[in-house]
Amino acid sequence: MSSNEEEGSEPFSEHKQSAASASASASASSPPAASETATTASLSEAASTPSSDYTIAQTLQTIEQLTSIFQFTYKQAEDAVNHVGADVTSAYNYILDQGGSDRGGPIVPKSDCPHVARHVKNKCNKFDTFNFESDNICHYFTEEEPSHVRKSKRKCEVVDGKCPNGENWICLECGAVRCSRYINGHAKDHWENTQAAEISQGSKDDNTEAVGHCIAMSLRDLSIWCYQCNAYLNNTDLAKLVQRFERSKFGDNSHGADSNMEEGNPVNDSSVSSEHKCDEENGNENENESKDENTKDIEQCNEEMDDCSSEISKNRDEMNSSESEDDEEEAMARKKYVSFTETPHPYLPKSLKDLAKFIKSDDCGSIVILAGAGMSRSSGIPDFRSAGGLYDSLQVDELTANEAQKELIRSDPSAVFDKHLFLDNPLPCLECKRPFILGTKERKWKTTLAHRFIELLHVKTEKLTRLYQQNIDGLERQCNNLPKELVVPVHGSMDRVACELSDCQAEMDFDEFCEKIRSNIKDISGTDDSAPSFSTPIKCESCSNNTVKPTVVLFHSPLPDIFFRKIIEDLPSTDLFIVIGTSLAVGPANSLVHLVPDECLRVVVNNEPVGFRLGIDYSENATRDYFARGTCDGILLQLMEEMGWIDDIENIMHELSDSSKELLHNYLEHKRSTS
Repeated sequence: MSSNEEEGSEPFSEHKQSAASASASASASSPPAASETATTASLSEAASTPSSDYTIAQTLQTIEQLTSIFQFTYKQAEDAVNHVGADVTSAYNYILDQGGSDRGGPIVPKSDCPHVARHVKNKCNKFDTFNFESDNICHYFTEEEPSHVRKSKRKCEVVDGKCPNGENWICLECGAVRCSRYINGHAKDHWENTQAAEISQGSKDDNTEAVGHCIAMSLRDLSIWCYQCNAYLNNTDLAKLVQRFERSKFGDNSHGADSNMEEGNPVNDSSVSSEHKCDEENGNENENESKDENTKDIEQCNEEMDDCSSEISKNRDEMNSSESEDDEEEAMARKKYVSFTETPHPYLPKSLKDLAKFIKSDDCGSIVILAGAGMSRSSGIPDFRSAGGLYDSLQVDELTANEAQKELIRSDPSAVFDKHLFLDNPLPCLECKRPFILGTKERKWKTTLAHRFIELLHVKTEKLTRLYQQNIDGLERQCNNLPKELVVPVHGSMDRVACELSDCQAEMDFDEFCEKIRSNIKDISGTDDSAPSFSTPIKCESCSNNTVKPTVVLFHSPLPDIFFRKIIEDLPSTDLFIVIGTSLAVGPANSLVHLVPDECLRVVVNNEPVGFRLGIDYSENATRDYFARGTCDGILLQLMEEMGWIDDIENIMHELSDSSKELLHNYLEHKRSTS
């Protein structure tokens, strides 16, 4: 996935990449899972080519990537390879063009696209005058298009010469607005047609290739895509252009939410805790998230989870229908604020006291929480990405790896957590994770007030439907009264162990695994005198391969199936959706913000306002969104007081991390001194 925690860095985090970047970084020698073999037809065709061994290997690898990374079916992968060959990017696009849905993890955007300078026209008049209400329609049938060279496979009916409403993209070179591949594919048509026109006119980019109008922006989530690079872009030169569209789409409040939020922030950072000044997302690897990995937002997530979205809508419709049959009058009364864009939620809070009132009310029956880096920040778990973190201080020469593998890790330290490298050589990954695995077993890090809030929410109200946990530290397991079935580890967990091979996945007892780590894996930090001097692999007891590891999702690995199953069950009936300590920058976890019902109240607890591109609105015109600014511990401590749970949290103070314990102590002392 792209990272562990949505953003790129959980306390221990790892991420997945896009089709293009996955293809580029995958090692040609990466072994496919044992059961993932091409069919007789595919192999026979490959064997008929001159370099049959290489072609067969490439075919196997492509099918493995399509099924394991992007979670396409085996039949889809095989059909794509048979039609367009073994290039993973071509096969990926072929499947999407046939209506397939990528359900893989988040992608890492490209920051060095060579086409931005020439093919993004910042001064295009259409950008300055663009109106999202009147101009956000596909103009394929009303604007002159270069001679058509690709007949898109029309998926949606054209009415009165117009494509139906849906996601549209605006060309950043000429301002043409065209529909996405999930409607009639006219945005891609525009690129290919302009590329063909350049070829026919002899116009080439840098005298090497004709790329056409290759860069476009989604008018749904303002993400930017380069067709030529086949990747999403995160280029600093695009920032001002994106901000112009943000102002047009969301109004001036898209960057000035801070001034509107002070009323909703009952906690002053400096008065409660002076040590959590930075955004809850920065630094902690527990933050499977990192702002610099600002990736595909809502619409891309919807595209990836097409089936899930459809199922959620279906379940919601069935639920509404059932309500109407049972008690139509009551159901209509509850739905009087469904059109949240027009009518404020009747419980829209202006303070944490108001939020507590809603949680206690009968109208709040189901609560879903999405948690990220900020939840575990005060636990003290080491950070991977910042200065002095694992990536920065990694001594590559100490790793048990060949020179080619070491060179790969030197160029990109995160490669140590890449699935393909792990399958080829699991020792570097386990050597880097050794202190975190053993630290987890020894409970070196303890829960925060945020963890305990969730536990009490379940115990006291029985309204917690699910915690979608993006962090991989497994700290919530220390909450003995929080049933494990209520927690979905979106990016896996450090304290669960299983075989990485998709056709095995046999689990191993965590304590047994820790003993093997202690006896088999050397300590590259040089702090454990009892560690062996060299590393030996740990075999899976089921398949005998050296592929056992914590269930943390590696780069280039799919998200757990449970994530996709549970959102279908949980989201249609959600009354309150709480976001805790995440920047909402990476999908598909951030898509939950969009997939909850329209009548669901949404609350964000974070140091900085987030989620504007996902449709969250904290302005004075907000109808169902509330922002509580501050540290997760600070805000949730105040909410626990409003809920009447201070005595409960004080009774378990000894089970908190030192930072959380100090915060609670100071809070209680201040309360007593002023009472």
